[in-house]
Amino acid sequence: MRFSGAALLPLAAAMIVAPAAAQTDYYNTDAGRPVRVEDASVIERYAFDLEPFPVAMQRTSTNVYRYKVEPHVGYGVLPMTQIELGAPLVLMVSRGGIAGTIALCVMLLFHIHITSTFALGVPLEWNLFMIFGLGFLFGHYGDVPFSTLDNPLLIVVLVTIGVVVPVLGNLFPDKISFLPGMRYYAGNWASSLWLFRKDKQCEGKLNSDCCGVAPVVIEQLAAMYDRETAEYLMYKSIGFRALHSHGRALLALAHRATGNVDDYEVRDGELVSGVVNGWNFGDGHFHDQQLLEAVQERCGFEVGDLRVVFLESQPAQTQRQRYRLYDAAAGLIEEGWVDVAEMLKRGPWLDGSWDFPVEVITQARPPEPAATPAS
Repeated sequence: MRFSGAALLPLAAAMIVAPAAAQTDYYNTDAGRPVRVEDASVIERYAFDLEPFPVAMQRTSTNVYRYKVEPHVGYGVLPMTQIELGAPLVLMVSRGGIAGTIALCVMLLFHIHITSTFALGVPLEWNLFMIFGLGFLFGHYGDVPFSTLDNPLLIVVLVTIGVVVPVLGNLFPDKISFLPGMRYYAGNWASSLWLFRKDKQCEGKLNSDCCGVAPVVIEQLAAMYDRETAEYLMYKSIGFRALHSHGRALLALAHRATGNVDDYEVRDGELVSGVVNGWNFGDGHFHDQQLLEAVQERCGFEVGDLRVVFLESQPAQTQRQRYRLYDAAAGLIEEGWVDVAEMLKRGPWLDGSWDFPVEVITQARPPEPAATPAS
């Protein structure tokens, strides 16, 4: 059920008048997300989309059918930008009762499910904290109205943490981590690919020259599987990254950074940060040029031994992302922009070509690496 938001939101009158543009709504999709942009139905700009009882059916690879209900309300706030609120909205406005209890159960099951999956790299204690917080705030004290919040200092703290910092984090993602900026699960975030030259076994220098918390991930996997299976598992993380729009740009930029990506071991920056820093938490700023400079100080890579592709988060007001290509020894190779629309047009595969349009701002390509003498 869709209806115009003009009658309900006076704020809409203050917005800049612009031609209506289609929004991406997540229906007719695979596992709740569109396979390609054109497969998704749309919600118009400045319109509400109320789905009180949408039923979705999925068939798994084992021919098991799953049915789920995902009530939500959505609003087309900007071109290609839609806000959706579901069970959390009900918790905020219901003051308990049957509706609030149902929403509370949905959110509890949501975090219990995440905890039960033991997902890679997920701080599960966060979900345990949320389960406790939900029961405390919206269970035991679910009937307490917002009007009881009258402490000015507490109001300032809550508005700062819950509104100001997230807004600034989305406008300036290069200055504020995606964690306080609440950009997790928000489409794209800062990320990187580290490319180690194969013929000189450059990845091994992280083990021999860096004081890390553990061996590089490929060695950890090879201790449990054969080398070929370990490499396959490593590239599964790259495949997962390519399911997100920014991952498709990373792969194309990897070829741009090296000239021939087949000569390099391709590693997700999160895995490098995990063994060198002992921490990554999904924030690409833990494995950008600062980590590269620290690694280079220890390992002393030659030109061409290690290249890094760093892709910054997309600011909310800009439909493109800034990229930087580095060589460990020579520094910045290239800097520029890639369009988000170009990423969305592509699937998580190469389509037979590495071609990807970019807007180059700075280019200072270092000399090509010398060939390894034949033994």
